[in-house]
Order: sequence, then structure tokens, then C-alpha cells
Amino acid sequence: MSPARLILARRVLPVTSPPLSDAGVLLQDGRVAALGPAEALRREHPEAAVTDLGEGVLLPAFVDAHVHLFELVRLRSGVDLTAARSAEPVAELLLTGRPMAGWRLGTGLDRNRFSGFGEAPRAFLDRVSPKLPLVVLSRDLHTLWANSPALAAAGVDSESGELTEGNTLPLRRKIPAPQGEEWARSFALAVRDLHRAGIARVGDFSGLLLHRRLLAAQEDRALPLRVTTSFHLDEREEAKRIGFRSSRIFGRVTCGYLKLFADGSLGSRTAWMKRPYRGTNGAGVTNFDTETLRALVEGSHTEGARVALHAIGDAAVRQAAVVLSREDRVEHAQHIQAEDIPLLSRAGCLCCMNPQHIELDWRAAAEVLEGRGEGAYALSSLRRAGVPLAFGSDAPVAPADPLRAMAWAARRQGPDGVPEGGFFPGERLDRESCLLAATLYGARAALTDYEGWIGVGSCADLVSLTADPVRSPDEDLFSVRVARLWIGGEEQPLDGV
Repeated sequence: MSPARLILARRVLPVTSPPLSDAGVLLQDGRVAALGPAEALRREHPEAAVTDLGEGVLLPAFVDAHVHLFELVRLRSGVDLTAARSAEPVAELLLTGRPMAGWRLGTGLDRNRFSGFGEAPRAFLDRVSPKLPLVVLSRDLHTLWANSPALAAAGVDSESGELTEGNTLPLRRKIPAPQGEEWARSFALAVRDLHRAGIARVGDFSGLLLHRRLLAAQEDRALPLRVTTSFHLDEREEAKRIGFRSSRIFGRVTCGYLKLFADGSLGSRTAWMKRPYRGTNGAGVTNFDTETLRALVEGSHTEGARVALHAIGDAAVRQAAVVLSREDRVEHAQHIQAEDIPLLSRAGCLCCMNPQHIELDWRAAAEVLEGRGEGAYALSSLRRAGVPLAFGSDAPVAPADPLRAMAWAARRQGPDGVPEGGFFPGERLDRESCLLAATLYGARAALTDYEGWIGVGSCADLVSLTADPVRSPDEDLFSVRVARLWIGGEEQPLDGV
């Protein structure tokens, strides 16, 4: 039995029971052993080492229920193009990066703000890098642009060099990832950033490549992060072969979901909408007819894997509501019409939503949907209908930052007050529901029952904040900060690697 530690705080938010003032949490052997008034716990456990947080607020560590951890690691080797608005700075920035295993990589190009290459992307990128393979990834990861050497290396035929949705996979899998010490350092930096955001567990959608790496890594020592993994449709046979079944646990790795895509993204104009995009006859893309998708979901259940279905457009979200059950998840559910919310409620599945994406998408929604933005990020409507909500960042699409997600969900505007009055303010989510989405329901989305709350028997995954996110005034929400983090009762360093 390990030594006990008593953490004291001015305020403790257990999530599943009322908040406590001047309280303490006793940790032992990686679990919460007691919870109650600080003075009583001091008297009852005089042997425990004491950590006094003073005016700090203690709550369950956050769960980011949707990230792409492999991309978070790999993109550290690429050139950040997030700020690029035109072709000329893209060319200049791409040449500043150090090639990795003979490839050049650009990341984060924002289609909503980028004016275009001025010619076929393939021709443009051929001029930038005539010999080395070069790939540029869009910020939403649903589009990439490649030069001729990159297309040839992946055996992909594309005259324009622009690939979207599933067509990107062969090339994305060809892009080299860091190896050895470089991978270890990049992984450590990515985990450090997650820790700084107060995150103890992520739900990852990188597929079996990361799943295998994580299992191999923890043969040497415990992972510094809890991860719920996934696999893609073209990895289905391998998943069966290795015994991937939802909720199966390997140390700090939990087997999660089969990831399926009903549609694309708003930024790439491939989200499947009920009506065409402004100025076009196109309403996005659908990857499956409903009966085919239903058969895939039912087949996956038979094989022991739950389904996480990417659905962004309102037509795709309706399709998700028809084919999924309460053991599954809808990823994003970014646009939904009011008449489809009861369908989703009856399905009983959880929605993993990305409120900080409002910051990225509110202008595009207003521009391309011709006044149909009222169904965007319908957080409050879904919650009132009884749909369980978890928060995920979709990092690296947006930073993994649950506090920022909570602030956008509650305010629907940024710290600068933009958009004025909030983006459809009637869909603002109450603070208690925001906290649940970042903790308890995030943990449920990640298929764990002992995280996301504080009580006897829960995992000793805790975060200390500078202020109470439930009680802070609206204007102060964006200034709440993470002070300390514990995973399994062990405090995690937030500085250094």
C-alpha cells in the first residue's frame, strides 16, 4: 500500500455530488480513498502527506474525448501554415522547414481564410519542391494538397493534387512519422501540452498505428496519459485479429471504437447538408447509404466494437440518429435541424461535440449556409432533449483545451466579445452541463466508469484550477487556468519534458 496523500482546497467539485467548501480528497494507491471536510480528514488521517492548494479549486481531471494524437505528434515536424492567407507566404514558409525522412510537410492551412494557390495545387507545390515529396494538410484534416513526387510515392493519381476525405488516407499514411528518440521527444511534448490543459485522458482517433505504438511504449514504463484508442474501417480485419474489443483494457490504453465517416467537413464543403451550399448545387458528400451504414454498425457490434460516427452536416446527423444505438457515439453533430433532435434523443447515443470550433466556423457557417446557422452547435437544445454531451477538441484541428471549450459553450463568443451578442446565443450551455461534458460524460465517451468524478473508489485523476469555472463571471471564463494535475495519484510536471 502506497503512502496516503491528502489534498486540501477552498472548493472541491466532485461533479456527481454537490460542491464542497474547505474540503479535502484523500488519495491512496491511485484511487480516492475519502472525500469530506478538510479538518475532519486531517484528524482521521494524521499520517497522510498534505498538499494544501489554498484558494485553489479541485475537480476531476479533464477528458478530451476526441483528438488525433498521432497527428499531434507528427505535425510537430511540419511547418505551421495556420496564419497563411495567400500562396506567396505558403511557399516561403514551406522552404523554412526541415525535411523529415526526405519529405516536406505543411500543416494547418485554413481553407476558410486562404485565398488559394493561384493555379493547380500540384503545379504550385512542384515549383516549391520539385524533387522532395511535399504535402500540405488543411486545418480540418479533411483536405490535403500534394506535389508530383508525393503522389508518385503513394501511388495516387491526381491531376490537380487536391485530395479530400477518404482519398487522403493513402497519402497521409505514407507521410513519415518521427522515429526513435525524435518520436519520444515529440510525444512527450504533445503529452506535456495536454497536461497543461488539465487533461488526464484522451479519446484518440488515429487508428491502430497509434494503438500499437502505445502498447509497445508501456512495456517499458507506464504511459503518462490515459488513452482510449480506435480503428478505421480498412483496419477492421486487423482489429479482429489482435482482439480489439470495446472497453478492453491494456494498462492505460482502453480499446474504444470503430471510426466511421458519414460525411466530410464544413471547411471543405463536404459536410452532408439537407440543402445545397450557398451559390452551388452541391450539398456535400455522403459516404454510405443508410442501409449499408446500418449493416456496418450492426456488424461492428457483433464483432465487439462500438461505433463512433463522424457526422457534421444536418443530413449526416439525421442519418446517425437512424442507425446508431445507445452504445455508440456521434462525433461532432455540428449541424442538426430541430425536427431531428427527438430522433437523436431516442437513439440514446452520446454526442461528442467541439464547442471551440465555433471560433473557427461561425463566419463560414454564416457565409455558406445562407442563414441556416441556427442548427449549428445546438448544445442547449440537445441537452434539454436528454442527449448526453461530451466535449472533444479534435486536436490538432483546434487546441486541446477543455476550459476554452467550456467558455465557448457557455458564451458562444470569444474573449474579445466576437461575434457580438454570441453565435446563436439561445444555444448557450449552462455551466454545470459544460463541466459534465468535460469530465463525467467525457469519461463515459472514453468507456471508463472510474474517471471524470471524485468519490470513494474513483481514479485519483485530479486537476487544480485558479478559479471555479461554474461560478466565474462570463467575462472571466477565458482567464481560468490549470495550476496542477494528478494522474493515478501522481502529480504531473507541467514544465519541461
